[in-house]
Amino acid sequence: MIPLSLLLFFAPFVLLALENKTLKQSIAFLGLEFRKPLTQLGSGVFLFGFCLVLLVLEGAVLSALGFLDTNKIAEFISSQPAWALALAIIAAPIAEETFFRGYLQKKVGVALASVLFAALHFGYGSVAEVVAAFSVSMVLGWWVRKNKLLPPAIIAHAAYNALSVAIVLGGLAGA
Repeated sequence: MIPLSLLLFFAPFVLLALENKTLKQSIAFLGLEFRKPLTQLGSGVFLFGFCLVLLVLEGAVLSALGFLDTNKIAEFISSQPAWALALAIIAAPIAEETFFRGYLQKKVGVALASVLFAALHFGYGSVAEVVAAFSVSMVLGWWVRKNKLLPPAIIAHAAYNALSVAIVLGGLAGA
């Protein structure tokens, strides 16, 4: 997990350096500007809420179709050590959003970047995870494209990962 997160975070900077962009230009290109932090935090919370509603609706549809297999994700989460879960909440959202939304979608578009993001999540073996990753990627991708700022997408992604971990671990503690 650590090597992949590092690769996803640093790859855009390396690729942009190969395009002769300075660090300042790369940060601006990726949308990693932290102006108006409270506004960005609010936007991240709004995005998280919007994605949460979307995922609940998707879950209902997948359940009705017999494809709701979130138990696979829960098993994966519950088997991880605490440090890996912390990285999933903190490092993975920063790295994945920097690469997929900050860099890749500007090169290939929101839809293809979302397909690739969803494919990255196929490793969990869960249809629900792939569908969720794709739809959330489309929402976050659209938002980043429209607003040209990455921090709210990072906040929404981190909040989603934190909630997922909390639900699984809370369910285990209550069992």
